[in-house]
Amino acid sequence: MPTLKRPKRPTSATRPAPTGGTLVGWRGVTVRVPEDWSPVLVSGEGPSGHLRIASPDSRVLEIKWKEVRGSASVPANLENYRRTLERIARRNRVELTWRLRPKQLTAIRPQRQQPIPYAWEATHRAYGVIWHCPHCLRMVTAEVAGDPDADFSVVPDILRSISDHAEGDWITWALYGLEFEAPKRFQLERTRLKTGHVEFQFRHAGRILWAERWGLARLALKQTDLKTWWTAQWAERLGRYRVEWEEAPVDGHRGLRLIGTERPLPAFTRLLGSLVALQWPAWCLRGYVWECPQSNRILAVTAMQRRGDRVVDEIVARMRCHRDRAP
Repeated sequence: MPTLKRPKRPTSATRPAPTGGTLVGWRGVTVRVPEDWSPVLVSGEGPSGHLRIASPDSRVLEIKWKEVRGSASVPANLENYRRTLERIARRNRVELTWRLRPKQLTAIRPQRQQPIPYAWEATHRAYGVIWHCPHCLRMVTAEVAGDPDADFSVVPDILRSISDHAEGDWITWALYGLEFEAPKRFQLERTRLKTGHVEFQFRHAGRILWAERWGLARLALKQTDLKTWWTAQWAERLGRYRVEWEEAPVDGHRGLRLIGTERPLPAFTRLLGSLVALQWPAWCLRGYVWECPQSNRILAVTAMQRRGDRVVDEIVARMRCHRDRAP
C-alpha cells in the first residue's frame, strides 16, 4: 500500500476522473477503472497477488489478496494494516487520521464478504475496503490513495467493480489493451509487458498457449501485409513447422488462421523428451492473427497443441478487441 513519506514538493490539484472505463484482469482478479488509468505493477503466484493501477495524476489503486483458510478475521487483518500505517506515520513524523465505514463507501461490497470500508489521511488521502470471500477464501484489501485534493468520486464505482475470483472454468486476463479468457487448467508461465508488445504464455499437459497484442498496427502494416509481418515476428518459432494459411474473419475483421505440423526432426527430438516425462507431445500449431482497425492493434492467439484441440478457437470466439462490441 502507499507509503506515508512527506512529499518533496507540493502537488497541484488533480483533474476530474474521465468517463468510461477499461477492464484490468490478473490471476482471477478483475476491476474496471477509468480509461486513462494503467497497470504499473502485477505480481503474485498461487494464492497471493498484488495489482497496482495508476491514474495520470496522483491517484493509485492497489489490490492485494492472499488465501486465508480456516478462521478468517476481517477486523483483525484491518487492525494489522492500521497499525502498520501508524508505525510509518510515527517514523515520518506525520499525523494519521483513521476512519471506519465512511459514508461514501456505504454498501460497497456484498455482506457475505464481511466487508469493512475505511479511510485514512496523512500526507495522502485514501479510501479502501477489506473483505474475505467465502468462495475463493481470499482476503482482499483494495484501496485508492492520492493527494488530499484529488477527485475521489470514482472510488465507489471502482471498488464495487472488483471481482476476486473467476466464475466457471475460464479466467479473464486483461492488460494494456489485450483482453481474453483462458481455461483455468492452463497455468501462466511467463509474460512480456511492453508498450508495443504484450504477450501471455500458458502451459497445460504439454500444450503451450500464446495470446499477444501489438500496437501501432497501421504503421507496422504500412509497407507489408499481415501474414508477412507476423511471420517475421514468429520466425524463430515457426521454423520447426510446416504452416498453411487461410482467411478467417475474427470479430468482424479480416483475419488469418494458421495450421502447422511439426517437421520430422524437431518432432522426434521432442517425442523422446515427452516419453521421459510420460506425456504425449503436442504436434500441431494452430492460431489466429488479425488487425483491429478500431483499436489500431494486431492481435494473435496461437497454441502448440494436439490434433483436434479447439481451445484456440474457443478463446478467439470469446475475445473482444474493441469497445463497441457488447460484452
